[in-house]
Amino acid sequence: MQRDEGMTVAEILALPNNRQVYGQFVVRECELRGSEGRYFLRLVLGDKTGTIQAYVWNYDVNQRCPKVGDVAELHGVRGEFQSKPKIDVQWGGIRRGSKPLHELIEQPQVPEFARRHMAEIDAVFAGEITDGHLTRWARYFLGNASFRERFMLWPAAKSNHHAYPGGLIRHTAYVMRTCRLAAREMYPHLLTPIGYQTLLFAACFHDVGKLEELAMHPVTGDVFYTDRGQRFGHILLGRDMLLDAARELNVPRELVERVDELILGHQGKKEWDTLREPLTLEGIILSAADYFDSQIGNMEMALRTYSEGVGDDYQFVRAFNRHMYVADAPERMEHNLEQHPDRAPQD
Repeated sequence: MQRDEGMTVAEILALPNNRQVYGQFVVRECELRGSEGRYFLRLVLGDKTGTIQAYVWNYDVNQRCPKVGDVAELHGVRGEFQSKPKIDVQWGGIRRGSKPLHELIEQPQVPEFARRHMAEIDAVFAGEITDGHLTRWARYFLGNASFRERFMLWPAAKSNHHAYPGGLIRHTAYVMRTCRLAAREMYPHLLTPIGYQTLLFAACFHDVGKLEELAMHPVTGDVFYTDRGQRFGHILLGRDMLLDAARELNVPRELVERVDELILGHQGKKEWDTLREPLTLEGIILSAADYFDSQIGNMEMALRTYSEGVGDDYQFVRAFNRHMYVADAPERMEHNLEQHPDRAPQD
């Protein structure tokens, strides 16, 4: 490999410690640390092959530091800190790079599976929501092209369940499926038609506030919390979005309050940051469906990480507060029922 071509993150990760490294990378995080005239930068650098931390020592605070989204060219040494790979760079060994961004990152696009989930949600509203007020209320959002694109693109979290492009609509579609299964196949003798329809409506929009709670960097696509997201959280932000639309559409108060109770209680318990524990059967179904899919989603993220070559056989998952077994991730990814439907149990 010629020096001018530089190294990729994957090539640096494969090197032993104390090797000289050189390359151009996009800055995904940049943090100034230190005090009393001894400052350094902690960076997260990336390209299409992965990410790695870098430490720029003896940083001169009078100079311009890299910004998120910049391309940085650096010369450094491959090292390790707390068993994690890093690059050590002396100030002067980093400068603005010349590589085009599109060669280093692929900006997030709406994945094909997200469009399928959107079509599935559209079909549910077309075929099962007959109340005119709920239909108009849903169309206020789902009929807006800009909303639909963001709804299909957004992750459901920064680092927990469904934390990838399209994660929000996948989680939404799965929660709706679970609610439909519980209502139609298991407990139809307990739900009224309007109760069923408000359940589906709330399942669709229970996490809509994440469109305001989370933001995506316009260059890197990295996810971060907005100021309002940190202050209020997605439940209140989503509730405000729904109530504002309901007022504009003159949705009857009784119907608004049915939906409101479901939105406020969809996280089930106060210790899980829900604002009001469920008071109705529909609320119990929605919170249970949300919990079920979010927990599976947390495990999916751990399995994805292992399958990408990061982590030990047992990985600590914060949502479970314990180490989970993930060493079977390759088998799950390569030999699953989706890829081998003929091996799935038949009804």
